[in-house]
Formats: sequence, C-alpha cells, structure tokens
Amino acid sequence: MNKLAFSVVSSSGEETDYPARELNKHSPQTRGWQSPRFCSYPQTLILQLHDPNSSISQLQILAHQSKIPTKIEVVIARGGSTFENCKDVKRLGYISLDSNERSNFQARELKSVHVNADQTSFVKLVVHRCHVNKYNAYNQVGLIAINCLGVSESVVGNVPVESYRSSGHQVPGNSSSSKAAGRGGGAKSLQFKDPQLTQRLKALESVKKAKAAAEEFDDAALLKAALDNVSSLAEAVDNLAARMKEAAVNEDYAEAARLKKQREATKLAMNDALEDAESSVRSELESYGGGGGGYDGGGYGEGE
Repeated sequence: MNKLAFSVVSSSGEETDYPARELNKHSPQTRGWQSPRFCSYPQTLILQLHDPNSSISQLQILAHQSKIPTKIEVVIARGGSTFENCKDVKRLGYISLDSNERSNFQARELKSVHVNADQTSFVKLVVHRCHVNKYNAYNQVGLIAINCLGVSESVVGNVPVESYRSSGHQVPGNSSSSKAAGRGGGAKSLQFKDPQLTQRLKALESVKKAKAAAEEFDDAALLKAALDNVSSLAEAVDNLAARMKEAAVNEDYAEAARLKKQREATKLAMNDALEDAESSVRSELESYGGGGGGYDGGGYGEGE
C-alpha cells in the first residue's frame, strides 16, 4: 500500500493555532487540528484525494491524548468536483475512541481502519462530541494526523494548501512551532523489563528506520509518535510497579492496591496502543518477527 496524497478542503471549524491544514502533512513539527472552543457537534472535515481514482484500503487516525472524540464517522464520495456535487456518497461506518482515562491521558490512540473504497475522490470525517475530562477545559476534539493508504498514481509530496477553505480563515505559511505534535526530540529508550515488549518495540523501530530510509517520512513520523506513546506508557507501568512494591514493603496496603489498579489500567492502554501500531505495519513486521512468534497480538507480560 502507498500513502495517498490529499488536501483538507473543508472544515466546520478550527482553533486558530491548530488549523485543519495541519493534517495535510504529518511530521514531528505539525500540531494537528483542533475544533473551536465550546464548539457545537458534530464537527466535519472533508479530505480531497489528489487522484480522484484512488482506491483506499486503510485509514489511520491519530487522536489527541486528551481532546478525544467519542466516535468518528467515515463517509466517502466519488463522481464530483466537490463533495457536495458527488453523485455517489456512501457512509462506511464509524470508529469509537477510548476515553483514555486508563493511560491517565498520556497516550494518543492510533486507529487503523480497513476499508474497501475504489475510485474515491473525497473522504468526510464526521467528528462527534468529546470525552469530558479535566484536561479538556473547552470541550474540544483534536486529531494529530490522518493517513490514507491504498493504490494511486498520485505521488505524495508537498500538499498544496491553496484549495483549503474554511469560513473566515486565511492560509498562512507553514508554522515552525514544534509545540504539540509528536513528542519531538530524540528517541526514547526501548529497553524494558519485559523482553517480549522490548523485542516488539525494536521491531517497530526497525520498520520506522526503514521507512525513513525509503523517504516515507509521513509513515515514519506516525510510527515515531506511536513508539513514543507506547514507550511512555511502558515507563509508567514500570514506575507504578516499583511504587506499588515500595508501598507494600512499607505495609501501606491501601496505597499498594490503588497503585496496582492504576498499573493494570495503564498496562491495558499500553497493550492497545502497541497492537494498533503493529496492525498498521503488519506486513513489514514479518521481516523482524524472529523466532518467538512475537507478533501474535500478545500483550505486555504479567510477571513482575
């Protein structure tokens, strides 16, 4: 599968510092899109594929860690110069997103959706109300990145932003800010107590480096974000386990029980994030699986 080039041509609204055009190309410097503060729902985004004959096999959506939609509907259209003029419009279904409470809002959920959409001109995302939490004071939703994967003759390059239209907004030059997009900076350590987890992360790291060497930088950036999320959660699991044991040694059993519950919730969130990352590059991972059958979807080991 190839990454299909697209432009966001319409949005129902956006936060000034997080415009929808940020979704046109993902890198460690992009901020992603966020809805206006206290907006009405649902919010909508319309993507136009550069090749109107594109065949989409998979959609990848990376959600914000705290400004999380409850669900996103996916609609495709073909046979028109604009979405509104398309003769063939089809709703594919929807994806549900976790509230992220289990990870204490540390992870960004990567959703990989397998679709079968031939000759697609437009993709419309209908983004429903947010999960309410203390880190989302203005009841917004946010998406960090979108990937459309499939078959097309169009080559992904710099996405033109001239076609972007959103009422009342101009199209400024590219932002150099590195505030929100990927946890930027150097790579996290991939060495953890669980050897299977370490093996799986190193395999994903190898795929990421291979994609960067092949100049598939958008895919590499998505993998980097996923790896950083999983690594952060794994560090949190190890930290919680250590604190739990310390509390038990000090006979503070109520605190130990609380930390155990938090550790298990964080572990579940980490396993979900890891499995989503692996599912997005399953075929590439077969080259790095080794002899242990490490890619059967197994989660983080239970032993401490």
